Amino acid sequence: MALLMVAATAFSAFATWRTAQVTNLLFSIAERPYIGVQRTTFDSIGADAARVTIDFRNFGQVSATDGVATIRLLVDGTSSYVPADIYRKILDGKARLVVQTSITYRGPDGRQFCYHESNTYDHRANAFGPSGGSDKCSDATY
Repeated sequence: MALLMVAATAFSAFATWRTAQVTNLLFSIAERPYIGVQRTTFDSIGADAARVTIDFRNFGQVSATDGVATIRLLVDGTSSYVPADIYRKILDGKARLVVQTSITYRGPDGRQFCYHESNTYDHRANAFGPSGGSDKCSDATY
């Protein structure tokens, strides 16, 4: 009888330990920042250039720290800014604009997270639409 009680106690201890592990894993997944792109738009257009605005948001429940964002504009595959003549070509569908954004950040427990997204301007819809991305920190997949 004593041997059965020892075995029952051991199984109970193992079950409690495993439940604590699963609970900790669920908490760390649920309670982390999720940084992403809310919207990409043309913000203002002057006589000499257009400005692209990228609205990053934290879709998670906790704050992020140490965030670093990198933004690259590609006009017909070449890194560029958007002068007024190129802006008109983009609006007319004669040039292709891709906005590549990357952000790395840390959660409250110090883990590093990454988010990479490409948005391509669609002149027919007069809006940017997602055209690739990744959440892997090892490589930026666009």
